[in-house]
Amino acid sequence: SLFTLTVTPPFNVTVFQPNVTIGRGATTAAGFSITITPLAGFNGMVTVDVAGLPPGTTKNSPLSINVPGTPVSVGPTVTSSQSTPLGTYPLTVTATSGSALNTVAVSLTVADFSLSVTAISPIANLGASATFKLTINATPSFPDAINIGVGGTPNAPFNIQLSNPSPLPPGSSTTITILNVNGLPGTYPLTVQGSGLGLTRTAVVP
Repeated sequence: SLFTLTVTPPFNVTVFQPNVTIGRGATTAAGFSITITPLAGFNGMVTVDVAGLPPGTTKNSPLSINVPGTPVSVGPTVTSSQSTPLGTYPLTVTATSGSALNTVAVSLTVADFSLSVTAISPIANLGASATFKLTINATPSFPDAINIGVGGTPNAPFNIQLSNPSPLPPGSSTTITILNVNGLPGTYPLTVQGSGLGLTRTAVVP
């Protein structure tokens, strides 16, 4: 007759913060903080890996970790690219030692944001102000506030203010007020830059 032999892993695997978010094409990686706790005096090598990653991502695993009879922490990381599709992906963290296997379900969310600027009153005579509306468009549940800066023309004689101070929450909007303190007639290029979650996005003031 047939029988099934189940190998109970001689270690437990726990994940701190199993749901992580990464910016699409971000300069920083997303990491899973994993702790391997030996059971019954286990002492040996454990290989940790992450499976189920979406296209356009890279990882630093598999990682071989020595578990010397006491709990050990390890941090496999994931990096995305501009080609990585947005969305939330179920992943599996595997920890193996010989024929012993332990798995933990985690998830990775790939997020992004963009900036858009529309003119409200785009002409600023001397001593007057031009105003523009800045909107931060972000994917759902974008976790970080966005740091905003306005610039582009060195030594331009303008006083630039935001109606809401930076950083701004994703999905919000603010008014950019540009006071012409002592500017000569002309067109001055200005750019809005936003940064958050390892991403930098820009928009040209029209």
